[in-house]
Amino acid sequence: MVSLLNNWFAVAQKTTHGRQCQVGDWQEWHLIHQPDVNLVFMPRAGTEGIRSFTERLIQIYFPGIDHVVSVGTVDAVLDVQLSRVAEDSAIAKEFVHDLSTITRAFIQITGQSKIKLILKVVSDDACERFHTDRYDLRLLCTYYGPGTEWTPDDNVNRKKLMGGTNDEIIRDWSRINRLQQFDVAILKGEASAANYGKGIVHRSPPVSAQKEKRLLLRLDA
Repeated sequence: MVSLLNNWFAVAQKTTHGRQCQVGDWQEWHLIHQPDVNLVFMPRAGTEGIRSFTERLIQIYFPGIDHVVSVGTVDAVLDVQLSRVAEDSAIAKEFVHDLSTITRAFIQITGQSKIKLILKVVSDDACERFHTDRYDLRLLCTYYGPGTEWTPDDNVNRKKLMGGTNDEIIRDWSRINRLQQFDVAILKGEASAANYGKGIVHRSPPVSAQKEKRLLLRLDA
């Protein structure tokens, strides 16, 4: 698994944005466990085959996937769910392999035996307000469309997170960062007492006005 991930993921120098870290190798995902880090993200490049398959999922009716999986079951779940919409089995297998590899790496990083896997098409603005979430760790990867937006901690008025507008929450809109297509990110939430008030502030980019769609992978520990 290590060699496959190293081959697929774009090489990037590790950089930091305060409590946010950009890494170039999946083995550095463990940085998310540091108390002073609430986001680890890794740029990567998708293959033409995966791009083609994800575009197909956007164009057809895709009901999505919502399953609890383990290392031993993730391949079977993905095979069953995605084979129904695959015209080219080879491309479908490539996409399944990508999803499975990311999922297995996330399971290893979290130390959990099971995680929740959600793959869905998003076409609304349900999460367009900047917020933190009540989870321990969450992995996001946008396979199609605009990626998740986030901002450094010092650019946030946290007192306005509960009910404030985006303009009240964000101090400087020029400091909003957006994950790119295929980037993998692990976000730290505020489920634990140790991280309460310290979770990464983020949002889903608004897409409904432009009639855009996103294909989003979400893994919850």
